[in-house]
Amino acid sequence: IWGDFVEGLDQIIDDDWDYTGTVADNRLKPKLLAATSTTGEPQFVATRQPGAGTGAALQGELIGEPLAYSR
Repeated sequence: IWGDFVEGLDQIIDDDWDYTGTVADNRLKPKLLAATSTTGEPQFVATRQPGAGTGAALQGELIGEPLAYSR
């Protein structure tokens, strides 16, 4: 799943747009939390940023830019 995000970032930048963050559908959340490396370690973890969102994994960062869910 990580490679898919990087490929999307590459396409956006190649089209001369600025990638400033991601707004995702809530259905992406379990896919991120379930993604693991070849050794079984999670690729993404639920995080809480002080003063941001209402709970874990609702806001954070994805490929170095802000991530927020649509609801």
